Order: sequence, then structure tokens, then C-alpha cells
Amino acid sequence: MKIYVKTFTGLGRTYSFDAEPSMIVQQLKNHIREKTGDDNDSFQKMSLLFNENDIDDDNKTLQYYNIKENTLLELHDSSGNFRDIGCLGMKFVDVSTGDALKRCIWSKQAPPWRKAARGLCLEGICRNSECNAFKQQVIISIGYKRFDVINEADETTVICPECEQYVEPKICGFNNCWWRFEGKKIEDGKPPKKCSSDWKHADDAYHYFDDKETSMVTWRQLILEAVKEKPNC
Repeated sequence: MKIYVKTFTGLGRTYSFDAEPSMIVQQLKNHIREKTGDDNDSFQKMSLLFNENDIDDDNKTLQYYNIKENTLLELHDSSGNFRDIGCLGMKFVDVSTGDALKRCIWSKQAPPWRKAARGLCLEGICRNSECNAFKQQVIISIGYKRFDVINEADETTVICPECEQYVEPKICGFNNCWWRFEGKKIEDGKPPKKCSSDWKHADDAYHYFDDKETSMVTWRQLILEAVKEKPNC
């Protein structure tokens, strides 16, 4: 069965796991720690919750706690010292640098994981060693919408098109749309800076921010928006 764990620590993501009702809680916690990358001492300070109840007996099975298919669990820092993603921010390409925006014509030889739907796309490296796109930069199609990169990027929204596992987004691209951004970025030694753009047009080609041409910066807020028709404002 597939279950999900939403973390309220670190980067605040949602992870998916394959599990059996007979799996004990300690086994699940081991899998969670492997994905989150937390050290043992830090993980011991965290609490796993289901319906606001603490799953505190590591030797009990998931079935004992009535954990079933598509159950969503929550991982909290019980010490009260957890870090909020809004304070930490996220490393992402500097979309305020227009010189880094490149235009690439469509290719008929692109692999499946490099196919882009119209509108907004995100890109990142697939880390699933069992995926055909392992260590490749994949395109995740978001479409025509307003997308909060900091708060909405998780295992349900930003996944590899091949294996459907979470991919950490690093750059973005656009095609056949009008797009803009707004956010708050942090540069070394400087206070957070608000920035935004006017509407820009991406024609029938792939327009993307080349991370080789610009730096990665920390964003405390980053909202990307793509629409099909030119806005009136």
C-alpha cells in the first residue's frame, strides 16, 4: 500500500512510501529518516502523528494504528525548535536576471522526461536510481496556473514524469504563454529583497532560465504564474 508522510521540519515536504500493514513503526521511521536525511539524534526529537495522535510505540504494526492505503501521517519536531520553510527559503535559479533566459526550439529527439506541456514548467534532477531518468534533468509540467514554489512543491506536485518520485525544482521554463513572477530573495550579506516582473511572452518554443548563466539564490517567497491569453493589466 502507498502511504504519505508530511514533514513540518526542514524543507517541509510530503514523501510517499510503499508499506505493508504488518510493517512495524520502527521500520517506517527508518525509511522516513533515510529520505529526510536527518541524523539519528535529530530524528529522535521528532514525533510521528496520525489524526493528531502520537504514534509512540515503535514495535507496533501500522495495522495496529489503523494506517491504511493513502493514509497521511505528519512528522513534527517535538522539541519545538523546528525550522519554518518561510524562514529558511529555497535555493532556486535567479529569475530576476533576464539575461539568463534562453530560447530553445523544439526537438523531435527529446527523451520522454524532457517533454514540456504548455505553460509553466519546472526542472530538477531525478535522484531515483531505479528510474530511466536517473541523474538526468527532467521537466515537470505545471501548466497554466499560479504556483507557489516554496509552499506547493512537494511529492504530489513536482514529480519525475518517468518514475513519479519527488524532484527538487531548481529552474523553470515557459512556452506558449504569458508569464510573470513575484518573490523575495536573499543575497549574501544583504537583507531580503522583494522583486517581481511584468508580464512576459513565451512563444511556441521553450524559454528557460539557464543556471549556467546565472547564480542560484535563496528565495523566501517565489510565485510563478503562467496564463494562456495576454492579460489586460
